Amino acid sequence: MYLPSHFAWTDRADQLAFCRANSFATIVHDGPDGPEAQHVPLLADDVDGRLVLHGHVAIGDPLWKAAKALAIFTGPHAYISSAWYAVPDMPPTWNYLAVHAAGTLTPITDAPTIAKLFARLADIDPERAVWQAQMSPAGYVKLNAGLRWFRIDADHVTAKAKLSQNHPADRREKAIARLLASADPHDQATGRAMRRSLDGLPPWGGGAPASPR
Repeated sequence: MYLPSHFAWTDRADQLAFCRANSFATIVHDGPDGPEAQHVPLLADDVDGRLVLHGHVAIGDPLWKAAKALAIFTGPHAYISSAWYAVPDMPPTWNYLAVHAAGTLTPITDAPTIAKLFARLADIDPERAVWQAQMSPAGYVKLNAGLRWFRIDADHVTAKAKLSQNHPADRREKAIARLLASADPHDQATGRAMRRSLDGLPPWGGGAPASPR
């Protein structure tokens, strides 16, 4: 990911909070015919200072057989019109937040570990007790027989918060005002991230993910 220094996002705790809030990631890996991308909900943890990701795919998905993988987490994004600045020769742009985590992928076969991961992933569902009560032990075994769990130990994390940091504060203030006044949740979330960045704070700040566009 192209990363000019003024867009570098270095706060690891903020990155982790972002990954957890925007956990439906795109995972890129080498397939038999070239690069492939899968879309997978991931659990994100800090383990001894390293970002560690867990997820699962269907047994027929080639991802779990990959040696290396790149997980891409994206969040709010917004078009920034140059008309807001009233400055000549200024092009428009797009602001966004993204975290890329690349590392070794390891399949998980340990049943107790899989049970714990399954329970953690199910915690996002407020109605999980209903379907869990309806699932028999045999049904659970059959379900897991068709899945393959994996772990990605991120050796390299690149995080980018492109929030108009290359513009003077007055222009950023104008863009923030426009975004916060928008009815689009992505615009609003991007405006909040810009506000935090302009105030010298980590850009995500534990915010809730924006609704999909």
